[in-house]
Formats: sequence, structure tokens, C-alpha cells
Amino acid sequence: MLYELQEYKNAEKYLFNLKEILANESTYHSALITQVFWGLLATEIINSKPREAIELTSLRKLKDMIKSKNAEHSVTLLHQY
Repeated sequence: MLYELQEYKNAEKYLFNLKEILANESTYHSALITQVFWGLLATEIINSKPREAIELTSLRKLKDMIKSKNAEHSVTLLHQY
């Protein structure tokens, strides 16, 4: 909602806190956590955060999540054959 209202600074704070709350729930809420990280990445870019800060936080976590998801998908495909 804050993002849609173009309140990007507040949206970033909210998403950061939500990310912290959901950190231990990644196995149960992976789709929600992925959405939170995409939103956090977008707000960080819009809010002109330094590139290095973005790469060390949201971008790195998103890359790790994507790699993990792809690895799980590959293993599942191998077990099917």
C-alpha cells in the first residue's frame, strides 16, 4: 500500500521490518519472503541507496534465494527420471 502511494521511504522501513520478522519462517512463507525482498530491492533503488549497500543486502539475498530455488527444482527433476 505504501509503495502504491509512492511513500517509498516508509515502504522500505516496513519491508525491512517484515523481512526481519519472516527471516526464520523462510520454509513456510517462501513466496511471501521473495515478494518482500523484491519490494525491498525496488524501494532501495528508488530511494537512491548506494549500490554497494544494495548488493550486500537485498540483492545478495535474492540471488541466494533464486539459486536455492533452482537447485531444488533441478533435484526434483532428477528424481522424476
